[in-house]
Amino acid sequence: MRVLVTGSEGFIGSRLCKHLQDPFRFDLILGFDLGNFDQVAEAFANFKPEVVIHLGGNAYVGYAKENPEKDVASNVIGTLNILKASAQMKTRIIFASSAQVYGTYHGKVIDESFSENPIHPYAISKLSAERYCRWFSENFGISICVLRFSNVYGFGRKGDVFDDFFRMAREDGAIRIKGNPYNAPDFVNVNDLVRALLLAKDSHAKGFEVFNVCSGESITILSIAQMIASFYEAKVDYNQQYNSSEAQTFILSNAKISQTLGWKPEISLTEGLREMFEKTK
Repeated sequence: MRVLVTGSEGFIGSRLCKHLQDPFRFDLILGFDLGNFDQVAEAFANFKPEVVIHLGGNAYVGYAKENPEKDVASNVIGTLNILKASAQMKTRIIFASSAQVYGTYHGKVIDESFSENPIHPYAISKLSAERYCRWFSENFGISICVLRFSNVYGFGRKGDVFDDFFRMAREDGAIRIKGNPYNAPDFVNVNDLVRALLLAKDSHAKGFEVFNVCSGESITILSIAQMIASFYEAKVDYNQQYNSSEAQTFILSNAKISQTLGWKPEISLTEGLREMFEKTK
């Protein structure tokens, strides 16, 4: 199967490509720009992909807030160029979206039937790209699978809470938590995520489908800090004025992808953090 991977050199894409046979790697680092339709069209014409796994684009909420126009260029225009090229060949697409499109549903388990309510530029761009995907699927007959990732973690990801906590524990002997330590997101390990992408690639589902890819559990930032601190016998500092009643809890359901594609997370957070610790020693 001929697979074109955008964002092939990134945190997720680089791992994914190790499981694929001779994929076409499309990444800014390699001189390919998703914002350049001529480049995208040429890659499609030369490689004739059967499936596109579209991971390319901005993946950082903070960057989108500071640079909304660049975020739109990357996440919306880049996706639109992939869709335009795919429409000519009826190429199947797997699109990497984000659970951020849901917004906030405190205390509720969020499945794919929930309404989207993006509350910052990154989520807005991802939902906009999703809606272009739906429109192209319905009007050009392209099969498109949208995977809404929860918070992805693993060794090699820079600038996230895990990277910060490991660095502070290792270098300072203390992890300092900013904000409410009782906030509880859903985290999914990058290796589990890659399995989901591979299952979606091999699926022959038609039309337009959306799946959450998540652990199905929430865990407090304080618990994560304490687990990482234990590797280094470090301490954890946080503002004692915060309490759990003010915390944001984000719980996602993975029932649909489990029932449809047979995917479920296999790597516990404890195992994932242990692997990160072993590789950062």
